[in-house]
Amino acid sequence: MNRVIFVLCFLMIVSIWADDSANGQDADLDSQILEAGVLVEKEEGRKIMEAFLKGYPSRISRLEERHGDYAVLIGEEWYYYAKGKLLREDLLAEEGKYTAFSIYNYYLGPLRYKELSDEEKERIRDNSRERDRNPPTRHPGFFNALWEAYDEKSAWDNMKSMLFLGHRIEVHWRLLEDFASIEMELLEMAKTDKELADFIGDISSAAAYNYRRIAGTRSLSFHSYGIALDIVTRNPEKKPAYWYWIKSLEWYSIPAEDRYSPPQKFIDVFENHGFVWGGKWMYFDAIHYEYRPEVLYLNGIFKDSEVLFEDATRTME
Repeated sequence: MNRVIFVLCFLMIVSIWADDSANGQDADLDSQILEAGVLVEKEEGRKIMEAFLKGYPSRISRLEERHGDYAVLIGEEWYYYAKGKLLREDLLAEEGKYTAFSIYNYYLGPLRYKELSDEEKERIRDNSRERDRNPPTRHPGFFNALWEAYDEKSAWDNMKSMLFLGHRIEVHWRLLEDFASIEMELLEMAKTDKELADFIGDISSAAAYNYRRIAGTRSLSFHSYGIALDIVTRNPEKKPAYWYWIKSLEWYSIPAEDRYSPPQKFIDVFENHGFVWGGKWMYFDAIHYEYRPEVLYLNGIFKDSEVLFEDATRTME
């Protein structure tokens, strides 16, 4: 009897040890998975913040690893990656209140279109409904500091008026030379390119500075800094140019050839100067050009790039 009790006790001890060992292995595995996820996110943060450093060398002076995250120095203030939310140190405790900024796939050349599956379409519809219910709220502090525009008055103080392709626009003074170079290149090319010349001649309006929020969101538009430009032409074919104007339809299923688009050479010139064209966004805005050199760096488009997106086939805004 004593021998039986001893054997049973021994087996129970072995069983408990085995369970503890398995649980320990599971815990180790969970820890490793969590650690790997943190490392991937941290590496992503480093690449993104480094792209900002390269894209805005006159405004961002340093990149450092601080408090387990990467941060850049603008003036005397540090801004942290904070899972893409780009926050000052005093706002890190409130990170959950904010939406991450869009850092997305981008590519050069003609607009690409991939046929969407029913599952992908449903995911886009769900995302659009969620945007309507809970509009994105991005903290503007990082870009406010980057462009020295902390409210409507200080934003306006940075604006300079200029003629661009025959239209009066107000742009941030730091981009005056870029817009002047873009205009000069386009007009020179138009001398021998009828499609380009006809497009420029067909421009009905151009607008840059407009202190406002992005339609359907609680986030400040890049027009507020005078670094985005909308160019509208007469568009006699009435092709869709902006997803928000037709969002009751399946705007995401419209093939590239059925969307409004400027000549490719027109887009190319803007991209060569650090702008992205909104026509390549999933939530497309084909009249919109926006100065975002960090996006081009992260997609390997500029030299000395550390690529974040290896295969850019579609874009999301």
